[in-house]
Amino acid sequence: MAKSTKKADVTKKYIGWYIFEKIVWVLFIVVVVFIITMLVQSGVIDFSDKRLSEAYEECMNRYSGDGYGTLKIADNNNTLILDEYRNDYSNRRTCVYNAVKMPERVRTAISNTTSLDGTRTDNWDNLNAEWSYNGHTDHLHIVIYQK
Repeated sequence: MAKSTKKADVTKKYIGWYIFEKIVWVLFIVVVVFIITMLVQSGVIDFSDKRLSEAYEECMNRYSGDGYGTLKIADNNNTLILDEYRNDYSNRRTCVYNAVKMPERVRTAISNTTSLDGTRTDNWDNLNAEWSYNGHTDHLHIVIYQK
């Protein structure tokens, strides 16, 4: 009888330790998730896509006084707006295209847009682009925004 009592005690201790270990792991995960949530909410950790704001900063700093139009950032850094004369060569436009990794198919579509096409759209890598061209003023309007 003594042997079976010792075996039962060992089994109870093992089950008790197993349950305790699981509870500790669950509490650990809850604490880690809570800490990460607080860091994200306070802005210490930022998982947002910064391509548009980085493109704006890079291209404005590099080509701010080139006289080819305007570049704006809006909607909490989720929208980039480029207004230019299409037929003028623009380093800033090329800078924006490169900074947001715009595919060649979209660049070509933009350069081939006529005033009769109205507003055109395309997308790539969670970014959308809308653009239009006014043939009377040679004005190209491009809006790039995050999905």
